[in-house]
Amino acid sequence: MRADRILAATLAALLAGAAAAAEPIVEETTIPLAMPDQTYMLAATVIRPADAARHPAIVLNHGAWGPAARRREQARIRMDPESTWFAERGYVVVVPMRRGYGASEGEVAETSGPCDDANYVRSGLSSADDILAALAWTRARADVDPARIVLVGYSAGGWGTLGAASRAPAGVVAVINASGGRGAFKQDGWPCRPDRMLEAAETFARTTKVPTLWLYAENDALFGPDFTPKLVAAWRAGGGKAEFHLLPPVMADGHGLFTSVEGLPYWTPFAADFLQRTVR
Repeated sequence: MRADRILAATLAALLAGAAAAAEPIVEETTIPLAMPDQTYMLAATVIRPADAARHPAIVLNHGAWGPAARRREQARIRMDPESTWFAERGYVVVVPMRRGYGASEGEVAETSGPCDDANYVRSGLSSADDILAALAWTRARADVDPARIVLVGYSAGGWGTLGAASRAPAGVVAVINASGGRGAFKQDGWPCRPDRMLEAAETFARTTKVPTLWLYAENDALFGPDFTPKLVAAWRAGGGKAEFHLLPPVMADGHGLFTSVEGLPYWTPFAADFLQRTVR
């Protein structure tokens, strides 16, 4: 069978399975983020199975976009279809919006700075503050098993999950980094300062104990196939556990593989296998 027919059949099966499953319940909420200057309320969406059982959970983290007015256009985002895919497989999915996005209070705190002087450790740890607040809130839910949490992030959110994992938070058993990184403004497949991003990845890995899954497309305009293997190698050099998959070209720009229906057949088999092995 031709590859395009295989992908079409896989996607049809995924959609058929989704239709057969009970529709997940969607809730809108807010999450407190206590910082030294004040407590910020972060807008969030919860997508959960339609039952009263206790489930493992996913804290699902969005990317970065601008300008400032555009970041505020949507009060909350659901990150569909990926959030639904996780919820239909028995996870409580929490999608927080970090400071400066949507209806969340505060201004963006996660910038990596000027392109020629980027600080990727700072940006990752700033994102981690918001992500870890969402993690603590998630662990306290009655429908969540607090010992079985997976941090999942896309693009800047993927980089933030790596920063969050470096703080060894309680309850986190695995991390999925989809197209993760910061500061790739030139869209030539490389970040502004690749040397500093490699150093930052190695730094984060030194204190990260849980397994990580890295998913990138060959035609990612921000973090391309010449750079991403180096990033994974830097993570491993720091002692981090990384399972890396460089996926075939997806759409015009593979950076969006994780956030589109077209990308589902590419990344979901690897994610399903990884979750089966890491979430006990």
